Amino acid sequence: LGFVYQRTSKIKIALDSQAFVAARAKYFQILDEFREDNVHLYYHDETWINLREVKRSIWTLNGEGEIKKGGGKGSRLAVSAIIDVNGYHIPSVDIWTYTEDHNMDSSHFLMWLDSTCATLREETGEKKRIAICLDNATWHNKLTEESIIPKRASTKAEIQQWLKDRKIHFPEKFIKAQLLELVGAN
Repeated sequence: LGFVYQRTSKIKIALDSQAFVAARAKYFQILDEFREDNVHLYYHDETWINLREVKRSIWTLNGEGEIKKGGGKGSRLAVSAIIDVNGYHIPSVDIWTYTEDHNMDSSHFLMWLDSTCATLREETGEKKRIAICLDNATWHNKLTEESIIPKRASTKAEIQQWLKDRKIHFPEKFIKAQLLELVGAN
């Protein structure tokens, strides 16, 4: 298959970093807590299929052959769904044509998520706890307007307004760096 054996001391492995190992451990601890508390746990992902894609060749045992690539041109079908231990949650399946004008973005994702959560709430009742595990797609990480905090590129006036909107008091003589420290502390 073309693998070459190398000593790991010569290869940097990002997955072995302390921060990644700690984050992974925390993630699995939270999943264990959810299971102990009988939280109904779902996993979410999307996939894309090129329309009219035909596989003219496949990978073979000796490593020859290739899967025909669509080149990213034209329309694709996008599929978004959640799954649990019982299989796919059929009411959550979202299939749409993916084009330059109509693709997955944070607003499409949030509409899908809102609809899916409402359906899950109807199915499970008000008291049942539900968790949906998401991957790190860019549209899963869009902050709401209320949750966006000022950055170093923000003007001093924008930072001051952000603090005032949250009723965080500050001396008028504070410089931009001091204001950003207040933002970070709150």
